Amino acid sequence: MSPRVTSEFWVAAYVRQCFQCDAFAAVTRRGAAEAGVIMVVVDRLDCTFDLYTPAPQSFFNEEDSGLRRFELRLAASPREELEGVFVREARMDPDFWVVEVESAKGEHFLPADAAPAAAQVSAAAQTQQAPSSPTQGSDTAPELSIKDIWPDD
Repeated sequence: MSPRVTSEFWVAAYVRQCFQCDAFAAVTRRGAAEAGVIMVVVDRLDCTFDLYTPAPQSFFNEEDSGLRRFELRLAASPREELEGVFVREARMDPDFWVVEVESAKGEHFLPADAAPAAAQVSAAAQTQQAPSSPTQGSDTAPELSIKDIWPDD
């Protein structure tokens, strides 16, 4: 099992990565330095936002125990929906981080292995098409198979 870097270190590296990609990023809420939950907000610059939150533990296997993985929780949502998520999270655990990234294209700049399923959903949202799934057209998140998360190489 590989050790996980601290939340503070990961956030600093992520913000630097965003700046390297010519995107603006800012920490809008500081959480626990050692192990605070990290949420990434993508401001699409059209008054809509995407929210990436930590992926459930079922997305992990023993080899990636040191990685941080994210899933797309809200796509092209108004600011009020984000604030509702933050209020609920603060009631359960107030030590979470929020990093906001500005990207008109909806780019999250998360490492490819950190948001494998989110990349598919984000690409579909950019082209204004819903991802193909049995729940297409509904308000629920698309269903993802294990192949979406860990594709065969």
